[in-house]
Amino acid sequence: MGLTLMGLTLTVFGLSGWSKRQKVQDRRDDIELDKLSVEFTRLTQEEKEEKAETEANDLVQEQGVDHEASAVVAPTNDSISSTGEQPREDPLPKINHQADQSTGQASQNAPFERRQVTVRELRDKMLAFEIELTRKLSTIFKSDEIFAGVRIGRTNGPALEADVYVRPAMSHDAYAFEVKYVDPKVSPRPVIARALTKLALVADSLNGMRNNANRDVIPVLVLITKGDPKILDDAILTEVAAAQKLLPRLPVALRYREDVFQNLTGPEMMEGIRTGLKNLP
Repeated sequence: MGLTLMGLTLTVFGLSGWSKRQKVQDRRDDIELDKLSVEFTRLTQEEKEEKAETEANDLVQEQGVDHEASAVVAPTNDSISSTGEQPREDPLPKINHQADQSTGQASQNAPFERRQVTVRELRDKMLAFEIELTRKLSTIFKSDEIFAGVRIGRTNGPALEADVYVRPAMSHDAYAFEVKYVDPKVSPRPVIARALTKLALVADSLNGMRNNANRDVIPVLVLITKGDPKILDDAILTEVAAAQKLLPRLPVALRYREDVFQNLTGPEMMEGIRTGLKNLP
């Protein structure tokens, strides 16, 4: 009887420990299967414009960008024609600064309309930057290795977006790019912090895809400003240091003055990425 009770006790104890370990293993298996279900799809042109407009609106709201419309440089034909795409006509009517003295309606609407024009022109600026980034990458990678505007996620789950995803056929490295415009007059830290987090999650999701076996997806944040890009260095270092403890993979952060980015070559940008990888903490 004593031996029987001892055997039953040991059996219950063993099954209890096995059950706990099996639950952990099952959870790990579920996570791996969940990762393997991740796929990416291309964004339509309308979705690209909607994404850029949302970011432009956030920039106006959070960074306090309140330029006159003429202060925001619209994308040039030179930066777009190389990809075969034409500038998008903005359906928003021009601001009527001459108020109707009887109602004052135009003067009341002018700030809102000016803000809308600023958002639209910032949107077009960021779309032009994405096109220019794609053009630079096309001088290095094949066209079927570059995916401009992608959504990464599951069919019935949350999704993330990236401006450009590069998956070279003959390399173990892949790249996820995000382009951000930052105003030099206000703190860029909120924009940088969100972009770093988003890119790290994008890279982690892409690494888990079934057709990305043995690939290392490198997240790259491209920051563009009208002013001296060196003023972004402190914000970049601060946010990278803060993200180091939280993110699975630190993105490489590159910063350029607007006109310098336009003249940058693809090989020069890739050299910047290699240098950035070496300097990551």
